[in-house]
Amino acid sequence: MKIGFSTNDIIHWANRYSYPEEDLACNISIRIRNAGFIEKEDFLALCKWKSPRIMRHCGQNNADFIREITRVAFHSESEQLRIEALTLLNGVSWPTASVLLHFGHKDPYPIMDFRALWSLGVEEPPHKYTFEFW
Repeated sequence: MKIGFSTNDIIHWANRYSYPEEDLACNISIRIRNAGFIEKEDFLALCKWKSPRIMRHCGQNNADFIREITRVAFHSESEQLRIEALTLLNGVSWPTASVLLHFGHKDPYPIMDFRALWSLGVEEPPHKYTFEFW
């Protein structure tokens, strides 16, 4: 009896599905990493990808402010500054900031999501995220 799945099994099943939004996010990621910051159009697309409910707030951000905040976040040597700077943007909480880092920073970053947290044994996400939790 076979228990568990091989990497090839998982890749085979994953290849059977297509997620156009993920393709969009990956294309945006290439642009962001090449530029070193996020343009407003890509910022809004990633925010919508993470949580369509926050779009009204995210749309209030000035394009120049988005560029400068993301430039700081992607080039800082400080982990705390990277994540917390992004939360200065309207509509961006820690989970959305994690998406911006995931798709925009050269280093790998996980996406903070209640499903991902649950899979790590966190039954309920904190009501207020902190750098220590991050």
